[in-house]
Amino acid sequence: MPQPSPDPAFVLRGHRADVQCLAFSRDGRDLWSGDADGEVRRWDLDERRPSLARRLHGADAGVLQLAVAQLPGGEALVTQGRDGVVRCWRVLPDGALPAEPSAALECGGYNFCRFSLLQQPGAGAPPSAAVPAGDAQRDGPAEAGGTGRAADALQRQQPTSEADEQQREGQPRGGQADDREPPRQLRQQQPRQQQPSESEPPDRGAGPGAPLLAAPCSDAATIGVWELAATPANAQPQLRLEQARPKGTPQRGMAMALALFSGAAGGGAPHVLAGYENGAVALWDGRAPGQPLAEAQLHSEPAMALALGPAGAVGPAAGGGAGAGAAPLCAVSGSADSALAFFSVDAAAGALRVTASRQLPSPGVGDVAVRGDGRVVASAHWDGRVRLWHARRAAPLGVLRYHSKSAAAVAFCGAGDMALASGGRDGAVALWRVFPAEGGQGGGDSGGGWAGGEG
Repeated sequence: MPQPSPDPAFVLRGHRADVQCLAFSRDGRDLWSGDADGEVRRWDLDERRPSLARRLHGADAGVLQLAVAQLPGGEALVTQGRDGVVRCWRVLPDGALPAEPSAALECGGYNFCRFSLLQQPGAGAPPSAAVPAGDAQRDGPAEAGGTGRAADALQRQQPTSEADEQQREGQPRGGQADDREPPRQLRQQQPRQQQPSESEPPDRGAGPGAPLLAAPCSDAATIGVWELAATPANAQPQLRLEQARPKGTPQRGMAMALALFSGAAGGGAPHVLAGYENGAVALWDGRAPGQPLAEAQLHSEPAMALALGPAGAVGPAAGGGAGAGAAPLCAVSGSADSALAFFSVDAAAGALRVTASRQLPSPGVGDVAVRGDGRVVASAHWDGRVRLWHARRAAPLGVLRYHSKSAAAVAFCGAGDMALASGGRDGAVALWRVFPAEGGQGGGDSGGGWAGGEG
């Protein structure tokens, strides 16, 4: 008998439109979600109810992406609509958002490409990991050995298997997770962090620097990089990644997915991994914006989702070419086709190396995420499933079944017990506890097991 998919630990309901993006707070106690009507909700995961619900973008634009960032003045929520506008909202000490955003940036991109955010260290602070679009880990950490601020360089320029899942097709879905008594806690209890008051000046000597943001420009084939601090709404990007291709040569088309990270070489220069409309993925170095370092044709349809993991998480087949202290980053891309591509990103050698391409039972990947320890990959699919993968071996670990419509977003929690959240076009947000990192599981070679549902 095939082992059934576990139920979610609990389900959060309240959105009346498609849930398109998710982001955990940095302490893992709250979850932000954005929908196609422009509404953003902040969910208190202790109480399992929204502590905030506001429309931050118009219903015609929706909320395409959001991320939690650390600014010199404290924590902020960054949101993006399909109206080409990115807004930055400072989180107030009581957890609320101000009536107006502290900054707004008119990027000019009107397609479905989500921004990518890179958190920078402040003066005198150690280099920090990249803040992914979403939960501050998705867009990839800084490479090992990276030094200096990216802005400085920029200014210089036992789960169910897939076979079991197919045997279960047509059977009714497991019981509603929110109709039974869920576990008391999804995370370890931690004291809530107090935000600085309006009267307290920020410590700019040791605090975080202004994040960098990558997004498509008005010409959606061109990628812009902005520093998200006191930037005028109509500011031109400090960096433009564009390549003039002669007529008659194949064009990449629009940028559809981005991952911004800090390279180890050149004082932490910003690098961008970009997926394009023609299915290609290209690696750009901010110091040489006229030509990508490397390019690979990974998909036959538009590359819709990208995620970067930590250095050293890729398998032996991806090795070679990286210098000391510059291990390749693991990367995953999803598309409108039926393939999920696993590859490594070697910024020092300027290379993309494909490690595996996994065929899916049905086409369409809406989002991908790599867990913070680099061991587990989650992918959200148009068939409503969330699939888990072993990052190093690119092997399937299991299938999560809950959403009645397409799954559009996934995010790992970077704190506590490494929870996973998924959002779908059914308006639901599901929280899962799978492959706990404790005890050597976490998707390691031993395989691990479910921790949030009954098999």
